Amino acid sequence: MHVGILGAGVIGITTAYSLLRRDIRVTVIDRASGVARGASFGNGGQLSYSYVNPLASPDLLKTLPRMIAGRDPAFRVQPILSVKLAQWGLQFLMNCRSAITARNTTRLTRLALFSRAALHRIIEKHRFDFHFRKNGKIVLLSSAAEMSHARKACWMKNALGCSMRVLDRAALIDLEPSLTDGPNDFVGGIHAETDEAGDSCAFTQGLVDLCYQSPDFQLQLGTDIKRIRHENHRITAIETDQGDFTADAYVLALGAESPLMAKTLRLNLPVYPLKGYSVTVPLGKSAPVASVTDSRNRTVFCALGHHLRIAGIAELVGYNDHVDRNRIDQLIGLAQKRFPRGGDYTMVISRWQGWRPLTPSSLPLIGPAPKYDNLFVNTGHGLFGWTLACGSAELIAEWINPRYRCSMEF
Repeated sequence: MHVGILGAGVIGITTAYSLLRRDIRVTVIDRASGVARGASFGNGGQLSYSYVNPLASPDLLKTLPRMIAGRDPAFRVQPILSVKLAQWGLQFLMNCRSAITARNTTRLTRLALFSRAALHRIIEKHRFDFHFRKNGKIVLLSSAAEMSHARKACWMKNALGCSMRVLDRAALIDLEPSLTDGPNDFVGGIHAETDEAGDSCAFTQGLVDLCYQSPDFQLQLGTDIKRIRHENHRITAIETDQGDFTADAYVLALGAESPLMAKTLRLNLPVYPLKGYSVTVPLGKSAPVASVTDSRNRTVFCALGHHLRIAGIAELVGYNDHVDRNRIDQLIGLAQKRFPRGGDYTMVISRWQGWRPLTPSSLPLIGPAPKYDNLFVNTGHGLFGWTLACGSAELIAEWINPRYRCSMEF
């Protein structure tokens, strides 16, 4: 069997690895000059198994008017006359109901823990450096009400297999002394002990090197996909600027651009780009050991090797790929305030923007595509593509070849 994977991000390459393990021939196609050049390139680096909360929630619904009015500096909605965005927005609002949010949280958490186990199997079998650390995660909270809500959330997550606890300010500082350098604007926080961190771009490149050890692997970079040809409910070919490509089955793993390609097949994938930013600087003398999330400012801080990654911002602005320097300056300013000695903020190594492929429920789309017998989708992972990648790859590989069971239902 031969499978063509459209997309060479962390989702596409982990899918290739999982299929190769099942003795399936794989070809990955991407227009970029290298792997992990989209959302996988500069994400926050956090492997947030315990904190894969859906964006749609009753709490967010309360703050939505403020966000839409532009009074939330970490969030922006650009008015766009789009039927697709209107439909997506209505579905998003429906997912903000308490019962649905709880169900979505449970499903995401189970997939995240399954993905953690899949990643660990790769790490145990293969040795390559992607700045992986079992460093835990801290989420800063700024009010007693947030602390009370967090205790209930931790109880639910721990029942699913997580290891989370709520700590007061003093205990949090004992755990992460670098927090003393910043402002006294948090009363405590959540500590997710088993959460981890790693460079998803380096991981994807390392996994490609492993895939190349198999004669059944081929990677076609610099190949622009024009359209997908079909006949009688089957995909017959992928038309590219390098000629037609054919396989027995195909996986759509193009992240936020997946619905654009699916549109040529008259498929409506409920995925919309949520634009985010990151900046990477050299590590300072007092950088956080744990990954830290500033919940008030929707910003994450993560040490990756000799670098500090600062990521955040959420913009619903369509397929706008402009790197807004004001947003980069905003992230640097937040980092200088929170961890003044955490990095050398005068030496920016990279400025990045990417589209997170968000579904209204925050649940990824994993499995057979409607209408077509030999097309599968693995997309829509939103804010958690890096966290969910390895588990999602195992699930899609099982759909393609059910002979190998992975003991996970999603």
